[in-house]
Amino acid sequence: MDYPAMNGLGELTDMKDLLSWLHRDHHAVLQLSKWLSDCGKPQLDAGCCSVLRRLQRHLDAHLSIEDEVLFPVLERQQKQLPIVRMRSEHRQLRHALGLLAGSLVNRDWTRFNFEATQLWQDLQRLEMYEQEHLYPMVMSGLSEMELNRIWQDALSIRKRAGLMFLAA
Repeated sequence: MDYPAMNGLGELTDMKDLLSWLHRDHHAVLQLSKWLSDCGKPQLDAGCCSVLRRLQRHLDAHLSIEDEVLFPVLERQQKQLPIVRMRSEHRQLRHALGLLAGSLVNRDWTRFNFEATQLWQDLQRLEMYEQEHLYPMVMSGLSEMELNRIWQDALSIRKRAGLMFLAA
């Protein structure tokens, strides 16, 4: 497992490592959503329920880290516009996840496949937008103290969600 660079106090020592960690987290969510978008009726019940639960946990933790920890720091630095868009997209992703779960509960496989594919595509678009807008803001504007606060809060959120250090 590839851990970000930390000092002996468990503090992150490089903003690039935070971004790398967020990127790997995105990748794990994308893999789970891609699996769901590719699965068909034969695999649906047990496999999809399990993967959907994992996706919900990972995505909720990831979005919470950005919404509750990272975005407020950037908003204090007057980085409003991209943050407003990303918060809106996060709300849409949570809604889409609910629609996906509902279609699974109702065994509406046509709707499930549509919602899963839509979610995967939305996640891809958001990842690209964040790479273009969020990551440069993080690189240009966070102090070491802010970085370490984000890091500690992010670890707490992941721990509450029952997730390992990195998305698996």
